[in-house]
Amino acid sequence: MKLPKLISSLFIVLAAVTAVGCSSTPGYATPNFRVADIRFDHRDSASTLLSTHVLLEIENRDARPLPLKGLTADFKIEGQTLFSGVTSIDQDIPGYSVRTTNLSLKSDVFSIVRAIALLPKAGQQVHYQIELKGQLGYSPYNSIRKTIRGTWPPN
Repeated sequence: MKLPKLISSLFIVLAAVTAVGCSSTPGYATPNFRVADIRFDHRDSASTLLSTHVLLEIENRDARPLPLKGLTADFKIEGQTLFSGVTSIDQDIPGYSVRTTNLSLKSDVFSIVRAIALLPKAGQQVHYQIELKGQLGYSPYNSIRKTIRGTWPPN
């Protein structure tokens, strides 16, 4: 009768030690993202595709290299998703440094009419939002979700 209690107590202690050991392993510091430039490619209404290019600065706020393995982005203007894309970025961003990457985002056929109406005209500003999702390393548990909001062109 005492042996099963001892074994169950041992399993509880082992589980507690394992949990404490896992939870004390530091994760990556959340990187900062900043939009450095946005370039809209205006096409005529007969074109089947519109695109935008976002120059994105990624700041690693950790001492360890940040193994960024990919980013997906949805670019919204005035709350409507107009451009989406996936970048196959596969680089380690050194500790305490900033790297720049280009997001090339496309608009589907159904969004073209809305995009043409919402893209900034000369002298006009628009409010944008970029929703980013990314992967750190190869673990599905190390992911990034970030929303960047701003006005273009900037004030």
